[in-house]
Amino acid sequence: MWRIRLISLWGGYDSIQVFSGHTVAGAVEPDEIRVLVAERIRMLASERGVTMIKLADFAGISRRSLHRVLAGEESLTIDRLAKIAAALDVHPRDLLNDDV
Repeated sequence: MWRIRLISLWGGYDSIQVFSGHTVAGAVEPDEIRVLVAERIRMLASERGVTMIKLADFAGISRRSLHRVLAGEESLTIDRLAKIAAALDVHPRDLLNDDV
């Protein structure tokens, strides 16, 4: 199981560390992170019976943007990550961990 930890310095996120268990797994490509987050969003929405249309509406983001994020065509901002997490009633870190 992979865990992603955002390293915060001076109030901002300056780097990302990816762990497998307690061992640093090395660099992860942004595409891999986008795929992980998209899969988590789909899984959590499905578990809650929330369609992607409803999720976009609940999160206050456009349906097109959500579609592009889930298709890996657009990066997810921290703000949108937080909005989607709130709409799914989970902590934002739950969208980054595959062991929740």
